[in-house]
Amino acid sequence: MDSSSKSSSANRAYPCPEYVKVHELVPKKLQFSNYLEWKKQMLDDVITHNGLRGFIDGTVETPPETKMVTVSDGANAGSLICEKRENEDYVAWKKSDELVRQWILSRLIWSMKKEVSPFKTAKEVWEALLKLVEDIKTRLNHYLPLYKATIEGNWKTAEEFIEKEPEAVRARITPDSETALIVAVRVARRNSFVEKLVEKMSREDLAIGDDTGRTALHRAAGSSNFAAAKLLVMKNPCLVYLETHFKNTPLYYAAARGKRKMILWLMEVMDLKTKPLEGESGFRILYQLTISQLYDIALTVLLENPMLASFIPKKEEDLIYHPLSALANKPSSFESGNNYNFLQGFIYSMMKLENIPDYRRGGDPEAPPTSNNSGAANGGWGCAVKIRLHAMFWSFWKVTEKFGRILDEFHFTMKCNRVCRFSLSHQTYLILRHADNTRPKFKESLLHFHSYAKLICTVIAYIIIANDFINTVPLIKPIRETKELQDHALALLQFLCEKVIESNFSNADRIFWLPLEQATLEGIPEIVEKILVVYPYAVLLFENCKKQSIFQQAIVLRQEKVFNLIHQLEEFRAIVLSKWDASNNNALHLAGHAADPQQLYLKAGAAFQMQRELQWFMEVKRLVVPKNVEQRNKDNKTPAQVFSETHKDLVKEAERWMKDTANSCTVIASLIATVVFAAAIQVPGGNNDNGRPIFHQQRAFIIFGISNGFALFSSVASVVMFLSILTSRYAEEDFLFSLPNKFIIGLGSLVFSILCTMVAFGAILYLVFGENKGWILYPLVIFGCIPVFLFLFLQSPLLWQMIKSTYFSRIFDKRSSRLLL
Repeated sequence: MDSSSKSSSANRAYPCPEYVKVHELVPKKLQFSNYLEWKKQMLDDVITHNGLRGFIDGTVETPPETKMVTVSDGANAGSLICEKRENEDYVAWKKSDELVRQWILSRLIWSMKKEVSPFKTAKEVWEALLKLVEDIKTRLNHYLPLYKATIEGNWKTAEEFIEKEPEAVRARITPDSETALIVAVRVARRNSFVEKLVEKMSREDLAIGDDTGRTALHRAAGSSNFAAAKLLVMKNPCLVYLETHFKNTPLYYAAARGKRKMILWLMEVMDLKTKPLEGESGFRILYQLTISQLYDIALTVLLENPMLASFIPKKEEDLIYHPLSALANKPSSFESGNNYNFLQGFIYSMMKLENIPDYRRGGDPEAPPTSNNSGAANGGWGCAVKIRLHAMFWSFWKVTEKFGRILDEFHFTMKCNRVCRFSLSHQTYLILRHADNTRPKFKESLLHFHSYAKLICTVIAYIIIANDFINTVPLIKPIRETKELQDHALALLQFLCEKVIESNFSNADRIFWLPLEQATLEGIPEIVEKILVVYPYAVLLFENCKKQSIFQQAIVLRQEKVFNLIHQLEEFRAIVLSKWDASNNNALHLAGHAADPQQLYLKAGAAFQMQRELQWFMEVKRLVVPKNVEQRNKDNKTPAQVFSETHKDLVKEAERWMKDTANSCTVIASLIATVVFAAAIQVPGGNNDNGRPIFHQQRAFIIFGISNGFALFSSVASVVMFLSILTSRYAEEDFLFSLPNKFIIGLGSLVFSILCTMVAFGAILYLVFGENKGWILYPLVIFGCIPVFLFLFLQSPLLWQMIKSTYFSRIFDKRSSRLLL
């Protein structure tokens, strides 16, 4: 009982609140620049708030380590002896003091922690820290002239200072403990200053780092100061191998900035063929290369050290820095992330790149290039036509190449932009000359052959010129660069996935999980498909915290490009879609939940967001087994009930959007109908005695009559369609086809009526005032087209999105015949 009461008393005198989260109360580690803020947070919010201020100001004295205790002598009954025992108060004090000491040390940068960590008590650490800050203030004030001269690149002032104090070249002149050289190399325009400063420094001086161990070469590599970097390495070649306190080399900083020239030069100097990048350092550099989209360089590094592909860092959380995770955050690095129009897409697909590793062709160098999206084969008529065009193009290319080899001479001349000129073989002309007097019919046949051959050669020339055009014209050059980048990304993805399986299969699930989840979130089917191909177990093994599989997550996130891979599971897809998540939702329940607003199809208004939601629900309903349609979740709701409840607000918003737009368009269509009807009743120029229009024989009047009639009919049709929309019942299923179809017809008729109205107006103006003068026609055409083009420019995106979404909605297609399971 006595021992227990003493222990309780010691705990009250020396509290030890180990539950305090210091990193939340003091978020930033101590640096000279934030000293006052840090001191207030640490002293007031942490130490004083928890009743421990006495441990740093000395008001809590240190109790003795031991104490003398009188106890009975077991050998001699009734006698007493004194015995030295551990002091419970000291144990409690030491525990609290060490807690405060660790609080302080945990919020210091590495260089400061190194200076004060040898001190044993919290009071000693605090006092040493205050003294260190005062010393930094004194040092910074002393070296302020040198710091200003370095920033300004004023070598004369700096040289005078260094002449007085030669040690200044090694001095730390900034709050971050940077030397003058480290400050100078940040900007390339100070390189003359750097060159003169380096002359006054030894090889060892160049290796001095700042608080984090970054040398001048680290800074030069990070700021892409190529000239300064070469100067430093020339004097001390070992600088390229120096690491910071976080084990980062200069190559890491160059990779983080994505400066290709600096990276390639550093790799050459480091001689990675004899000393390949390894371990944590190589792993982090590979990540930075990938996140900077330098995929070709990353692939080069991997070829030198393939084990980096399957490297497992010491800390589990550092797996987020795997290059696969970097790829999964770059949807624009894959064809599925392109947002090209038809012409741009055609140029992209027909572009031929050289020296790009293509693992999709099974190693056949003669095979025609395929789309980056390996899931684009054998799926849908659009994909079939595209693939057929590719095959025809490359088949024709191979035939013309063989034909060129049959001809003995195949002249290829390069001028300016490689303008090509072809000629037939000299032997063909020799045969024609010898056939003059022998075989006239044979000569005629050869002449036909010669004409066709010239035509084919001309086509070949145009193909080559077009290829050069694609590769050099500024407007098309970005497409070529994008294709090259995406081909490199696909090659890197292929290599990474295969090496993970080959060299570290036991850890494949740890490596693949995060990239797979991220690729699903970003909608990158190339990554998802490749991982599932090399590691099929991921289809069933990988689940998120809600126990949702990859394809269920794709439904929730409305990533149709990833979801389309479900078609490659064949019969197994029913099992995947029937799987329950943590709330007993199957795939159809998840499709019934309203999508996140950011995931909705936002380009064409609420009505077409609702249409897209219905398309998702109907597609998943088509794929699940019949029992899933009426299955109930934990809330005892069917998928249809879930859909209705979660889309109430969207239905109301879609109805309001549809009615507002229909009302506006009805007013315009009615106005057009009124105007063109009046023009038809009161024809320009009046009528003759027979009641016929005076201008009825004029061509312009015929154009007026036809266009005026079309304008009247189309405007009335538009009014009817929009009135039909206004009187619709607005049920959920109406937004799938009925309402969008009416809207498309109404808006299309309105656009056509405006066009016809302007044609009729222009025709009658020319008829009345033109008097067959051609110069009046041109301004009429130009100014008459302005309102038409304005309306088309403003409304055609909406109309096209509606047409594409309603009639050509091919977002759910089988993209490949390759089975994933």
